[in-house]
Amino acid sequence: LALEIVEGETLAEVVSHRTRLASEQVVDFAEQIATALQAAHELELTHHDLVPDKVLVAPDQRIKVLDFRKGRAKNPFCHSSQKRTKDRLAFRAPEQIRGDAAGPKADLYALGCLLFYMLTGRPPFEGSAEEIAHKQQYEVPPRVSTLVLDCSIWLDPLVAQLLEKEPARRPYS
Repeated sequence: LALEIVEGETLAEVVSHRTRLASEQVVDFAEQIATALQAAHELELTHHDLVPDKVLVAPDQRIKVLDFRKGRAKNPFCHSSQKRTKDRLAFRAPEQIRGDAAGPKADLYALGCLLFYMLTGRPPFEGSAEEIAHKQQYEVPPRVSTLVLDCSIWLDPLVAQLLEKEPARRPYS
C-alpha cells in the first residue's frame, strides 16, 4: 500500500468558499475527475461513493479522487451519522439507492451530481435522507440552466444526460 501526501482542500471546501464555481473551472475539474474514473473503470474498479469530500483540489488546481476501495458497502444507509448518510445520498445513483448492482454508470451519475454541485453550489436534490432517496429514484432534477443563467449551452445537456435515472441512458464512459 502506497499513500500519496497531497495538500489542498476538498471540493466541498472549495465550493463553500465561493458558493459556486465558474463554468471554465468546472469543466477543468470535471475532465480531471472523469479521467480518474476512466482509469479506475479500465481496471474494473468502481468508486461507489464519489462525493465532494472525496475529491481533493491541490494548490495547483490538480484534482485527486480519493478513497477507491474494493468491496465498498452498497447500502446507502450504512453510515452511522444521519448527516453523512444524507450528504452521500445526494450523490448516489438511483440503482445504488435501490440496492441494485451498481457499476461504472453509477460513478457517472455521481459525476453528474458533482457537476451540478460545482455549477450551482448545491446538489441536485435536497431534503431529509428519505426525501433525497425518493427524489434520486423518481424525480427529474432541475436543469442547471434554470438555476445558473451563465451555464455553457453544451454543459447543461451533459449534466442532464449524466443524471439520467436509467444507467443505459447515461454516457457510455
